[in-house]
Amino acid sequence: MKYDQQKQLEAAQEQIEELRAELAEARETLSAIQSGAVDALVIDSPEGQRVYTLDGAEQGYRTLIERMHDGAVILDTDGTIQYCNSRFAQLLNVPLESVIGSVLEDWVSQGDRKALKGLLVGGAARMELEFCAPGAAAVPTLVSTVDSSGAVGARLIITDLSERKHYEAGVVHLNAQLEHRIQERTAELEAANALLKDADRRKDEFLAVLSHELRNPLAPIRTAAHLLDSPHLPASDLLWARTVIQRQVRHMSALLDDLLDIARITRGRMELKVRPVSLKSVVDAAVEAARPLIDRNNHTLVVTLPDNDLMLAADPLRLSQILSNLLTNAAKYTDAGGHIELSGQVAAGRLSLKVKDDGIGISPDALSRIFTMFDQVDGSAGRSEGGLGIGLALVKGLVALHGGTVRAFSDGAGRGSEFIVELPVAATREDSIPATGTDASAPAGSRRVLVADDNKDAADTLGLLLELYGHEVRIAHSGNAALAVAHAFHPNVALLDIAMPDLSGYDVARNLRVDACCPDILLIALTGYGQDGDKERAHEAGFDHHLTKPVDPSKLEALISGC
Repeated sequence: MKYDQQKQLEAAQEQIEELRAELAEARETLSAIQSGAVDALVIDSPEGQRVYTLDGAEQGYRTLIERMHDGAVILDTDGTIQYCNSRFAQLLNVPLESVIGSVLEDWVSQGDRKALKGLLVGGAARMELEFCAPGAAAVPTLVSTVDSSGAVGARLIITDLSERKHYEAGVVHLNAQLEHRIQERTAELEAANALLKDADRRKDEFLAVLSHELRNPLAPIRTAAHLLDSPHLPASDLLWARTVIQRQVRHMSALLDDLLDIARITRGRMELKVRPVSLKSVVDAAVEAARPLIDRNNHTLVVTLPDNDLMLAADPLRLSQILSNLLTNAAKYTDAGGHIELSGQVAAGRLSLKVKDDGIGISPDALSRIFTMFDQVDGSAGRSEGGLGIGLALVKGLVALHGGTVRAFSDGAGRGSEFIVELPVAATREDSIPATGTDASAPAGSRRVLVADDNKDAADTLGLLLELYGHEVRIAHSGNAALAVAHAFHPNVALLDIAMPDLSGYDVARNLRVDACCPDILLIALTGYGQDGDKERAHEAGFDHHLTKPVDPSKLEALISGC
């Protein structure tokens, strides 16, 4: 569109130049007639060429003026129009007879009348003025003076600039549109840049918090491990050191599990294991998970649920994770001795679960981003329980996967906060829930176990643990070494790391599945890779189970003893 308008503007300018050339030619002709330099005029007309002798020069001159594309006006000394051609009357859109004898100033726009007077007394050779008949729209023109002698009046050529002004206005409008679009695009880029800067800042803050959260448990683990080296450590201190290590390892495992979960949700890879589950059992599990922090801060927790237990079609682990995250969040941001409430009620086929506290509250600006990844209400050092800032983002993702919604409310800083989770529910009796669980009386016994891991400390400590459980253990630190041990040892169980030198755990598993030395071997992948794709690859390679490090020893023992 901009190109077409530019071409039209250029064409209009060419036309103006042609008219100016015609005007110059007319001026020369008029001058020649007045000086007597010509004897006759030859005028083209629709009827052919007409020749005017000097006696008919005045008539030829008028014919020439009538054929011009521009308006022509002759004024007397007081500005009265003695003569004008038809083109000028057309510009005004009035009959020719209503113009002859009128004052030119009456046809000029009010704002241009002073400029017209300056033009008529010889102040300028040409000037843009607007003409208009009463009640009509103004016509922009270029007025050029042929003669503006005060003694004889003035002779004017008036060129219509309407089309040129129209094109110029179009160009101006187009430029304004382009400028507006540039401003919009600039604003969009600035907003995107601000988002990138904010994301980069949040990433840096998250990495700093992650480093802090991982180093925190490492410090007591290292101290407790050092105490275990003391040959004279009392039994009570020995028990305390073991408890510290176990608790901090569970804390680190929980951090890593949260990171994996949020990655699965973000990438759409999270899969729920939905089954009938009672509300009471879910709440009990959530309270049990959050209880250590609640008790440590001396909080009062009140749980209020419907009298009749309800059944939900949900993933019990993930639903319990939602509530435990909300309870833990409330405990983190409520001062010691504060109060926390967990309540539930059913209305219109929806279960509403509410977690309320009288803690530090949430500011209005923080409410709008409370469920955003890596965001924390208070990241100050005084809130050492702050965590990674992904707990509420994880809650939102898990609730959405269950077909529910979660909202946050607060009256501001120091006024406490409230989180409401709404889920679809089908009310049933608890006794309709099918029994689940494992047989606690499953027989245990000694097994031959192969442990393969290129991390010598990891392999040796796991081997020592399994020997304490009564199993016979052999250890290898590479893939080829694992196959050699298997041929000589004939293990019942193989615990294989994935990322080993020479042969990966996948390769070792494939070899053991077709090797006659271990026809019924139980293959367990024990690895730091815990994505869904890693589990799929492990299953394709022949593994029976996939466990992520650090593994729960009791869970591992149950798998080995049950084979």
